[in-house]
Amino acid sequence: GAIEAPAAGLPVQLSSSNPSVTVPASVMLVAPTVTAPGGGQFTPQGVGVASFTIMTTRVKATTCAIITASGAGPSKRVLLKVFKPAF
Repeated sequence: GAIEAPAAGLPVQLSSSNPSVTVPASVMLVAPTVTAPGGGQFTPQGVGVASFTIMTTRVKATTCAIITASGAGPSKRVLLKVFKPAF
């Protein structure tokens, strides 16, 4: 089921499986405000957003990292592929 973020936000811990890829230790997940086509605004239930920067170092070969987000509820993972420079 969906996890509802409190008005102040829900802290989410981030980690990377690869030392060449760094993420912030945590971010604040907040409920977005959406503008409907008619102009009204609402907050969809079960939706949260957070923006953060992923930093990479130069790699000698294409490599992957698993970015994990954990907080209330089950952890979520995404695979990030880092390509070696073309030059």
